[in-house]
Amino acid sequence: MLLDICYYLGLTTSVCFGISMCTYYFNRRLFNRLALTLGWKSATIYHRVSTIMETYTKKPIQKLEDTKKKTEGDKSEEKNIISYNSKTQETTKSISMPLQQDLVFIKKKIDDTIYCKRIKESKNLHSFPFNIIKKPFIQVEIAYDDKKMEIQEHLEHFYLENNILLDSLFIQWYMKFWFNEDISDEYTLHIIDSNVQFIQLEPTQSVLLTADGYEILQGEE
Repeated sequence: MLLDICYYLGLTTSVCFGISMCTYYFNRRLFNRLALTLGWKSATIYHRVSTIMETYTKKPIQKLEDTKKKTEGDKSEEKNIISYNSKTQETTKSISMPLQQDLVFIKKKIDDTIYCKRIKESKNLHSFPFNIIKKPFIQVEIAYDDKKMEIQEHLEHFYLENNILLDSLFIQWYMKFWFNEDISDEYTLHIIDSNVQFIQLEPTQSVLLTADGYEILQGEE
């Protein structure tokens, strides 16, 4: 059975290669157009399959959980506020809104996934809506100091309607918190969105997540 599969796969590849060479020789323009189309379709299929595989192979993330586990009978409140001070580069967890912090999230567990809502107001912490949206980005790569790395792995925790992400302050915290990397103000984000569109973000830009996708904002917020 395996030999049959290999035989037909090899035969199909050979035929496709022969047709490609004939097209290239007799009609260069058609060949270029077909190559571009096939390349684009292949990229689309690859990233969609990758997204499906991530869903089934996703590992539990403990970093956003409280490090101190509750004991039986412990009635203390969970520390649902995550805050970041850009000067000290420290991330803290608390049960109430901090007085002076540069970046603040309130977290909530929904279906075994922790989601983080970026907030600025100190109103009732239970009144913020957590409207989960479809995954807007397939790949997010950051380029800085002659380095490149993919950073989309933990962004799923922030895919909420009206969240503002990927501004320079968010990137500074995100890279320090998840990857222990110090990022300067000079970097570039290369993004492939869910429609396999390629976009590039600079430090002066950010993303506003919406119910049906995202908007690119000029300026941090």
